[in-house]
Amino acid sequence: MNLVDTSGLLEYCFSGPNAAYFTKQIKQTNTLLVPVICLYEVFR
Repeated sequence: MNLVDTSGLLEYCFSGPNAAYFTKQIKQTNTLLVPVICLYEVFR
């Protein structure tokens, strides 16, 4: 399982300097876990 936090989501969504590192984990949706609080922080 892959757990991605707020910083990883922000890097991925906004093409930050470390986005390539998080892309692999985020694209594997069958093993991806994102805490609800992280989603709230990103979309807030």
